[in-house]
Amino acid sequence: TKNREAIYFHLPYYSKNKKANRPLVRLAAQRKMSDVMTVIPDPAAPKTVQYSYGRDGMKWLTKDNAVQIYMLDSKYLSRISLLGAAPTEVDIPVGVDIPKEDKYTFSLPEKEAFEDYQYVWLIDKQYNRTINLLNEDYEIELAKGQNNNRFAIRIGGFPLTDKDGKRRYIVYTYSQTLFIRGLIAGDKIDIYTPSGQHVYSTTATAPEWQLPLSYQSGYIVKVNDSPHKVLNL
Repeated sequence: TKNREAIYFHLPYYSKNKKANRPLVRLAAQRKMSDVMTVIPDPAAPKTVQYSYGRDGMKWLTKDNAVQIYMLDSKYLSRISLLGAAPTEVDIPVGVDIPKEDKYTFSLPEKEAFEDYQYVWLIDKQYNRTINLLNEDYEIELAKGQNNNRFAIRIGGFPLTDKDGKRRYIVYTYSQTLFIRGLIAGDKIDIYTPSGQHVYSTTATAPEWQLPLSYQSGYIVKVNDSPHKVLNL
C-alpha cells in the first residue's frame, strides 16, 4: 500500500539444492528451538574476520524466546549469521544468546558440505574442549543470557604449520588459565613475566596443555623457539 516502504538488504543467495555452498552450523535446544549460521570456508580469505556488506549477513536481535548462534568479527563488534568467505585454520569467535537454561546441541546438519576438510572444530574455552563436529555433535547445558567469549569455530586441523613449514601454536587465556593447542610430545614450554623473570617450564606430552595463572598481568609464553604474548584475563 501507499503507507508502506520496503528496505532491501543485498545479500548472497544460496540454493537449498546446492548443499556444497551451504555449510551450516546449528545450535538446537531439547525443546525443538534452533538457529543456524552459514560458514563458507575459503582458504584464501583474510585470517581476521570482518563483516562485509553484500557478502555476509548481519544477525539481528530477536525476541527473548528465540535461541541464537552467530559468528563475531575479530573485534567482537558484529553479529554475523552468514560468513561468505570464512578463514580456515583460525579461530572464528562464536556467540550464543540463550533464552532459557537448557541442554543445547551444536551440530553440522550438512556434513557433506565440508567434504574438503577433515576437521571442523567447535572450541569450548570454558572447559578447554575441542570437538570435531564432522565426527560428533556437542551437547552442553547453557545458562540463560548472551555469551560472546566462550565458543569458537575452526575449520582445519592441529598441529598447524605456516607457509614455510614452521610450526604454529594457539596460545590464549580464559578464566585466569593459560591454554596452548597444536602441541606435539616433546615441545618445550617456558613462561616468563613481562620483565623477563622465568616462572615455569615443562615439556608437552599431549596436543593440548593448560596452566592456572596466579599473576594479574601479562605473560610471555615460549613454545620451543616461538614466543607469544598473552594477558591474564
